[in-house]
Formats: sequence, structure tokens, C-alpha cells
Amino acid sequence: MEKSLDHKFAHPSLLVLGFAIQGILFLTLGCNDTSKRDIHPSDPTLGLQIFHASDLETYALSEAQCDPTSQIPDVIQTLELYRWQDGILDRGTLDLSTLGIHTTPIASNAVSGVYMDGVFRRSCDSDIAAPPRCALPSNNAVGWRQVSSGTPLKACRSAMAPARDSLEHLALSAIAAIESASLALKPLLPPDTVIPAIAVMVTPRFESLWLPWIMNGKNVTYEQVLGDNLAYFPPTSETPPYIALLPKRKSSSETLRLWESSFVISHEFGHHIERSLALDHFDEQRSHMRIAASEGFADIMAYASLGMSSRALKGIPCIGADRSPELPEFNTGMAKIISKSLLTRLSDASGMMFQEFETMENCQGTLPHSPHGLGAIFAHWILQFSTYTPAHERSPSTALANLAVGWLKQVNQRMAAGGGSPENELAEIARAFEASVTQQFTAPDHPLTENVRALLREKLIFAFPTLKNLTWFTEVPL
Repeated sequence: MEKSLDHKFAHPSLLVLGFAIQGILFLTLGCNDTSKRDIHPSDPTLGLQIFHASDLETYALSEAQCDPTSQIPDVIQTLELYRWQDGILDRGTLDLSTLGIHTTPIASNAVSGVYMDGVFRRSCDSDIAAPPRCALPSNNAVGWRQVSSGTPLKACRSAMAPARDSLEHLALSAIAAIESASLALKPLLPPDTVIPAIAVMVTPRFESLWLPWIMNGKNVTYEQVLGDNLAYFPPTSETPPYIALLPKRKSSSETLRLWESSFVISHEFGHHIERSLALDHFDEQRSHMRIAASEGFADIMAYASLGMSSRALKGIPCIGADRSPELPEFNTGMAKIISKSLLTRLSDASGMMFQEFETMENCQGTLPHSPHGLGAIFAHWILQFSTYTPAHERSPSTALANLAVGWLKQVNQRMAAGGGSPENELAEIARAFEASVTQQFTAPDHPLTENVRALLREKLIFAFPTLKNLTWFTEVPL
């Protein structure tokens, strides 16, 4: 499965995935780990690969890619499906036709295709006088450049359904979750919403080359390879949108596979919804707070797509209850509010978006000042405020989606200029809550009464205690 660093190719059906730009920004789930290459003793610019796509055990093709001489039909009709629920792994059988999933090549209504073995790379400057960070002056991450576009993945042999640890099973499992999320979210979004098909990449390699890296007094190349994560890449003028799956595991006895949590997959699809609604600010200069707003929105889309449930989060290392919109606290017991101590941390931190938490093996939870931590706070309060809107009685999930979309629109309008201190940006986030909630009370038979205003005012002050001196939910409609 390993490709040399200089390996480049493009498949005719995948020309649209070739990059003509220097880098792209991607949004992740927030679970990540990295591994390194040792330095080659005879050539300091090369690395000896000690990291595999899945750490100690790799994912491989279950079958040859649709052998034309095979007498077995090249169709898989059912899939043994694994889904993470309530901290345990449920196992069942899925009829792929019920979700419109095709296998030769793998695709569906929501997914245009699946590709394997893509390679992405970025170059990072390492200054010996400062902690190395692959960051721009804005503190955002340096974008990735595609150097290998990958090949379409097919799933064949109806008599031999793909094993759970195969690339085919990984892809089909992820597509089933994406297709289900798409079907669940479409009725909740504005009627004119068009959700373009999205591509999926399995086990792509994301390589960060650090130049120069000082080792034993010599300048060498140090390479990190990203693993155990999922990421959404927005479309560019040259490429379609896609979700990348980067699996990593220590042994086949491990129970959890991140893409087998429907919440995890739906979160990445939530970023695609944001793009489809033209609510995104996917550029390398956007602020830490705006990135956090995207993460909160994606969490809400995942939550809504699963019937207002966080069961698919329970027990997942590092995120688990931290990212459940319905829970008012992080795993550490810290309340999901913008406290004074959190604001101080936001004001003092540098390069915050890179410090999510430690590795999956030893992390204690999401850091509240990280984009995913702040996003979890925003998502919790989107859910809380949605319960007070008139639409909640008719359909809680619709009310939640409506408020999330309205809130993010307000965030975009109020933060369009960018910049500003964390406190000023948080004030705009809070004003976005105020405005989007108020807009839900436009019907004559559902006015925003003073009693409801007082309750909403109390909730907003509780969520943003550092802004308690500002006036909220005034008589003037926004």
C-alpha cells in the first residue's frame, strides 16, 4: 500500500481532483494523532517510513478490483454493518439498495465516488528559536497540496462480502452514514437547499515536511503523517468537495472505528451542508472564533440528522460527552459557558487551533478553548435556545436546524470584516444568538412576549457571563 514520496498519477475519471493551487484548508472531527519518519542515515532529506495507514495493522483491499475473469457477479447486495451506539458496537445487516448505494464503482446519490491512495503534502518552516508550528501568520494551518489523486474504489464479489477491516467495508460503511445523514437533513433545511454530491477518500496520506529540522546539529527533513481522523475539504475551482477517512488502529481487537460512529461521519457532512448553504468561510485567514462556529454548526447537523440523539458519541475517546449538544458540561465538569477563565485563555493563547488535546491513547477530553471545544459550547446553546422557539412544539429537529442556519448566517454577517479581540468576537457570536432567536418569532400568533424575552435574556447572560453588562433581547426587533 505504500507509495514512494515521488509517486504521482492521475486517473482519467478523477481529473477534477487534481490541484492547481498551493494548499487547501480542511475541517476535522477533532480527533487526531501524528507519527514520524526516522531520519535516513545516508540521506538526511529522506525518511524511513515507520508509520502505516493504520499503525500496526493496515487496511487492504478485500478482493482484487473486480476481476473480469471472475464468474461471480460483481455486485454486493448486503453489508454487515457495525454502528457505535451507547458505548457498544451494534451489528446488523444493511441492504445497500435501500440507500441507493452502488459498488462498481462505489457511489450513491449523496456520494459521487470513493478514491483510495491519495497523497497530500505541505511544507512547514521549523524555526529553532521558536516552537515548530505549521502555521500561517494568521495562526491558521498551512494548507495541503495534492500530489497524488488516487484511484476509484470498487467493491466486488457478492459471494464474499468485504471484511470489516477492508477498504471496501470502510468505504461502504461511511457512505451508508453519509447517505442516511443526507436523507435525514434535507427535510430540515430551507426548501431550496441543493446539496451537491460529495466524494470520499479512504486512507489518503497527509504528510507535513518540516524544513529545516535540526537533528544532531544538522538540517534534515522531518516528516509527520496524520492519522486517526476524518476531514472535510470544501470544493475549489479545481476540485469537488470530499470527506477524507484516515483510519489508524493498534490491533484487530480494538472495538472502535471512528467512521462507524454515525455522529462522526455526519459531523463532517455537516461541514458540507454549511458549504451547500453558502454559509462557510473556508479560507486560511478566518478567525479562530469563526472556525469554532463551523464546528458547532457541524455538531448540530450531526445531532439533528440522528433524531436529536448523541448515542453514537457515547464512549468515544477524547470526544464522547464533550461534544454532545444536550450535555451542559465537558467531561472535566467544566460548564459549557464562556467563563472569565476561558476568555482569558482565548486572549492569551497563540495558535490555539492546533492544540485540541493529546493523542487518542491518553487524552482526557476536548480543550474548551480549541475550535472544537468552543464549537461544543455554541452547539449546546443552539440546542437550548431552539427549545424556546415556536417551531419546537411542531418539530424539535426542524426548529433546531432552522435556528442553527439562522445563527450561522448572523455570525457571517457580523464577523465578515474578521479580526477583533476574542471578547469582541464573542460579543458578535452572542448577538447572533439574540438576532437568530428573535427572528423565529415573526408569526403574529407567536409574538416574542416579555416573559419569553426575560427567560431568553437570562439564558444568554448565563451562557456569556463575561458579557453581562450588555443589553439583551430588547424591545427593538432585530
